[in-house]
Amino acid sequence: SLSTAEQAKGSQAIRTEVGKISDMVAQIATATREQSSGTVLITQAAEKMRELTLQVKTSTFEQNSSGKVIARSMEEITEMIRKIHRACDEQIRGRRQIVEATEGIRASSEVSVESSGVLDGAALSLGQQTAVMRKEMEVFRLRDQRQGPISPG
Repeated sequence: SLSTAEQAKGSQAIRTEVGKISDMVAQIATATREQSSGTVLITQAAEKMRELTLQVKTSTFEQNSSGKVIARSMEEITEMIRKIHRACDEQIRGRRQIVEATEGIRASSEVSVESSGVLDGAALSLGQQTAVMRKEMEVFRLRDQRQGPISPG
């Protein structure tokens, strides 16, 4: 059995570590609130962690067989931190994919605009060539009418 001084010393160490975890949890909660609407679950997890941290703080003062509760709560907090980390990683990957897709769309749009310009130029050129050919054909028609049919020679 531990002496009261050892228990007090252990309890103080736990309170100090829980305080550090509480600060870290508060920072995580602040950061997650700044995320886009897709981070609602992360924020809820951070708030749950804050509540669990408060439970851990309270349980350190109640000392009676609270060692198991503290350990379990610490494990839950650690697991929640892992989940938040994974969710943040997934968000980062999703954002990267969105940026890449947007870049692809932008590049495709530029190619479409360039292609459209080339097609417009080709259509204008064909229109001009058609007008020239019509004039030339008109000249031939006028000659045929003046000279009559050409007899095989």
